[in-house]
Amino acid sequence: MLKGKVSRLVLYNFRESIIRLMWTFVWFIGITILLPNLFSLTINGLSNLRFNLASLDFTIVSVFFLFADAAIFKYDYFKWTIQNGISRHTAWWGKIGGTLLLTAVIVVIDIVETFARGEQLTNLFGLAGHSFGANVANVIQLYIAFLMVSVTGLVVGYMMALLSKRGKAVVIIGVPVVMIVALTYLARALVRARVDWNGVINFIKVVLGYSNQNGTVNLLNGSLIMIVWILVCLGISYLVSQKLRLRRD
Repeated sequence: MLKGKVSRLVLYNFRESIIRLMWTFVWFIGITILLPNLFSLTINGLSNLRFNLASLDFTIVSVFFLFADAAIFKYDYFKWTIQNGISRHTAWWGKIGGTLLLTAVIVVIDIVETFARGEQLTNLFGLAGHSFGANVANVIQLYIAFLMVSVTGLVVGYMMALLSKRGKAVVIIGVPVVMIVALTYLARALVRARVDWNGVINFIKVVLGYSNQNGTVNLLNGSLIMIVWILVCLGISYLVSQKLRLRRD
């Protein structure tokens, strides 16, 4: 019975996300192609119309959507599930399943876009695959990277769902301001401290498994780091999701 509920929730979340993604593409095309062409048509007539969809980067838009879709509407989703007799545990699994499927779709979009441009699949470090195995490894790492973006959005979304409307407004306005001020002071402090970055760079190279001889990075190292991040984010999002309560605001 529980598996049936989870499956239906997974499909529901996946369908809703795909619909929102399609509308995002419609707005993206409208703003980047249709609107400029409308102005061009008004001023210059038909001679300067351009409809080159290949020039658009749908992958970047999809990745931003992946984070945004995970980060918003979490309270509305929680309220809807509770009102329909669905437990917090089941609702969370339904959201995770939908996220896994949506991430796979974003990976497919990136692959199609890459081949449509006549390019090779690359991993996060810009290394192209020259064999079937290398391409499979690049696709797997890409999926892990996109999933990391999505589960990070889930943490943000569930934490925001704990707040009232006023609390959300304070966080949305206050956090960017605080971060800008903090980063400004941090940058000034680092400049004045004259930190030797060679040690930091060498440590990062060791963590990533960077080879100075051939200039490549060990894909396993980076993937393991992202997997740990994903597991931590999943744990946090689950714990926070179980703390949600219906409220009047």
